[in-house]
Amino acid sequence: MLDSLANSVREINERNLAISLGVGIIPAVGLFVLLAISINNWIKPLTLLGWGLFTWPVYKRDGIRSRLSAGLFWLSAEVFLAPVAMFIFLISGESGELDFAALIAKTGIFVVTWMLAWVVGIVTYLVSRRLDV
Repeated sequence: MLDSLANSVREINERNLAISLGVGIIPAVGLFVLLAISINNWIKPLTLLGWGLFTWPVYKRDGIRSRLSAGLFWLSAEVFLAPVAMFIFLISGESGELDFAALIAKTGIFVVTWMLAWVVGIVTYLVSRRLDV
């Protein structure tokens, strides 16, 4: 077990790792934005952890286009989660009663976020699939 792990560590190509780290930061920035919207604690450690987690599937791909495709794919998955983060943000500030205007404004913000997330998520997904050809 330890021998196979040591062999896989020796087989890491520095150039491919650098490219994967560069592409892996794309979804990590998306994760940072989602965390900044929904929760304001533990942003830096979770973003660094996400960067590492997103770098691994990107590193396993062959070629720069394929790696960029994987990074954009994970970014599109995060974009689809943006309405959830916005919903958490909107309900976290509740302190008792809301007047009608504030309720309408929060609902409008949520609906606009949901619509933009679908459009941006679909476009990002289609670009990632186009690069994967």
